[in-house]
Amino acid sequence: MKLTASDRKALIKLASSLPVGSDERRSILSTLTEKGAVSKEASDAFASYILSKQGGDPIPVSEVEGFVKGLGIRVSGGRTKKPGPRWQNGYRVCIKAEKHKGDGIDVYRANDRRIGIVVDEGDGSKGSPVTVAFGSEEVVFPNAQRSRGVGMYKATDYSKMKGYGPIEIIYKADPSSRPTPEQKQIAAEYVERGASRGERRSLNYYTGYVFVAAKGKNGFYFSILAQQRASQDACAEGFPFRSFNPGKAEVLYIGRLGKRPRGWEDEWQGMQEAAMLAAK
Repeated sequence: MKLTASDRKALIKLASSLPVGSDERRSILSTLTEKGAVSKEASDAFASYILSKQGGDPIPVSEVEGFVKGLGIRVSGGRTKKPGPRWQNGYRVCIKAEKHKGDGIDVYRANDRRIGIVVDEGDGSKGSPVTVAFGSEEVVFPNAQRSRGVGMYKATDYSKMKGYGPIEIIYKADPSSRPTPEQKQIAAEYVERGASRGERRSLNYYTGYVFVAAKGKNGFYFSILAQQRASQDACAEGFPFRSFNPGKAEVLYIGRLGKRPRGWEDEWQGMQEAAMLAAK
């Protein structure tokens, strides 16, 4: 049964009155930190433990880079653009009518939110049409090869991608960075999905496979396919990759999924007990 605030207050008061190390005191404190009272959901509890233990003491960039390299991924010199037109044969795309500007809006509206495969990229010049197959049906989209203002977006099938790991990260983002509306929406959906399952989820916690490791103008960075935060909308923008730059923000923990430090749960419970009693 879930404890109320008054129940917790009464138990903390009782525990503080009992001898340190007594079985009764340990039993009460254990009750206060069990799943029904304080969530022990993996991401929330582990993130809280790391943030309490490592806050203000991030892992050096060289160690983070060494760990990522140890996964077997090659560190490149930065992102490179694939040569050729914007939309090429074989690309999986999603149609978004609300994003299209200019001529041809009707065909975009008629196929809004549909996902298909590019089968004819036209002559590749800016403004040329692109043909997309939706199953056996082929539709020509005018002005699709323009650099902007086109209601066609890439719709990668992330389930078929392979990466290095999986890993888990506790990360405090660069305070000067400003998340996009899409990133805020993805984070909100991640927390809401956890709440619907009775889980508390930390926004500092990430899991996934590493797909990119590179050195750019801002130093070393790597990107993971953050599968827990993937939008449920196949046409969603900007998901579910997340990039981390340990030189601009704080990586407080990074490790292989399922290989957490031995004894962290007991240490976390002890830290909570100490905090409870210090508050009295």
